[in-house]
Amino acid sequence: HTYVEQSGRGGNWAYGYNHAESATEWCLDNLRKVGEACDVFDTVYLFHSLCGGTGSGVGSKLMEMIRDDFRRVDIASVCVAPFSYGESPLQHYNAVLTAQSLKEHCDLVMWFWNDWFCSNKSKDEKVSIANINASIVEAVAGVLLPYQEPVMHDIIQEELEKYGVHNKGAHLDRSCFDVMDVISALAYTNERKYVRVASAIENGRRAGERDTPYQYLVKQALQRLPSRWKDQRRIEYYGCQAVARVQPIRLNDRDAKGSQVRNVVEEYKAASAALKLVAKDVRLEPSRLDLRLSMWTSSGVRPLSSSAHRARDKPPSRQQRSLSLVSSDSYFSEWIEMEAEKAGAMAEEKAFLHWYDRHGVEADTIAHAVHDTLSGGFRPKL
Repeated sequence: HTYVEQSGRGGNWAYGYNHAESATEWCLDNLRKVGEACDVFDTVYLFHSLCGGTGSGVGSKLMEMIRDDFRRVDIASVCVAPFSYGESPLQHYNAVLTAQSLKEHCDLVMWFWNDWFCSNKSKDEKVSIANINASIVEAVAGVLLPYQEPVMHDIIQEELEKYGVHNKGAHLDRSCFDVMDVISALAYTNERKYVRVASAIENGRRAGERDTPYQYLVKQALQRLPSRWKDQRRIEYYGCQAVARVQPIRLNDRDAKGSQVRNVVEEYKAASAALKLVAKDVRLEPSRLDLRLSMWTSSGVRPLSSSAHRARDKPPSRQQRSLSLVSSDSYFSEWIEMEAEKAGAMAEEKAFLHWYDRHGVEADTIAHAVHDTLSGGFRPKL
């Protein structure tokens, strides 16, 4: 189902929030139809920006209406923050107001900041909207694409315990990304639900590299998760979940089931060992790391990458892997407080406030959002 309008919301949160009847009603009607056709309807994913009038304003209104109509459904936001140098004169107001909606209505927020993609690029690499979108899709696909349950799942679990690598919270995934599972592992308080996601695919590794495949993937993923703020202060990490995927091995021998078990156990042990790099890099206790190992889907769907996402690509001859890191940390609170400071400075000068007032959002609403943010509203309580 696709809803298209010829005009946007003028980059104004107030205009998008208070003039979104046609878009929100259409979305809710189709959401009800989809929910009625599903055996299990437990999560709604909302992809939007934090800057524009449609993504911030209409997005905020839509998540509020979804929460009212589907109280037992989890709402996961996948949102993108604007460049810090400025994409719109209203982006600071829009970001602070949208953050309040995320705080009140969403169960999990996977967010991306356009600045990250500029800091991670090489000198000769150009950053474009297409490249940014491809990077976001690659990261999200690493955790949201369906999983396949390995053969002999129960036996593999027993073997993991026998090898002593099965610890609390570490297990094989059976079906798909579960928002409640992430919430229980990482975002068990409202302030910890803002997570960053990075994925890496084992493509183009040169022969002779000293790192194991999973060590290589961990290092690649960590490069896409900055561990320091702009002033070089280290980010505080609350927890991290890793989703390791491995391509199912082709089984033609008589000991097919045994080979499957041994392969999955060895993959799990290698991934678990490589995650020690994560704990060391982000200064996180190993007990706060949660590992999940899954098979890629039998339908041939694979995690995307810039060099291996063509539909006609043949499956590789050797076993391939991917690794995704879901990090719950203080990066979002640092970013939104920076936006709130800029929004507060603009509000003191009464800059552009009349653009919001004419669409039903008073200056007091913005002032309250700024005050809540700067008073630690997005930081975990001690």
